[in-house]
Formats: sequence, structure tokens, C-alpha cells
Amino acid sequence: MHSAASEPPSKVVIVGGGIGGLSTALALLQRGIDVEVYEQSTVLKEAGAGVQLGSNGTRVLICARLGGRVVSGSNRSVST
Repeated sequence: MHSAASEPPSKVVIVGGGIGGLSTALALLQRGIDVEVYEQSTVLKEAGAGVQLGSNGTRVLICARLGGRVVSGSNRSVST
């Protein structure tokens, strides 16, 4: 286990390929940390749930360099 004073880990394993797991993986990769994501589903697909983003969530996407995929001021679905 790493303490706050030690160097970051060279590799992180994430269990779950949902929005949280993939967002975490992207953030770690952008910081140069190797990541492995494990997901029990064999196909990534919509789960029938929607996501609503407030201004703070939008800022996080912009910091993660995903801001160009956000449709401002709209409630339309955005496909990737």
C-alpha cells in the first residue's frame, strides 16, 4: 500500500467498466499511471440509465479533455 508521501503506483487495477471506472482510468492514464480495467460484461453498451451533469460535472469533463463532447444548454442525447 502507498502512503501519501510515497511515489504514485506504477499500475492500478480498476474493477468495473462503468462511468466511474472508465473516468478514473482516463484520469490515471492522463497522469502517466498504467491502468487495467476489469468488467464482467463482454460488451460495453447502454444500461438504460441517463446522466445529468451540473456545472461542476461539466468542468470535470473539460479538465479530462472531454468537454468537446458535451452539448451545452441542451437535453438532447449525445452519441459517442
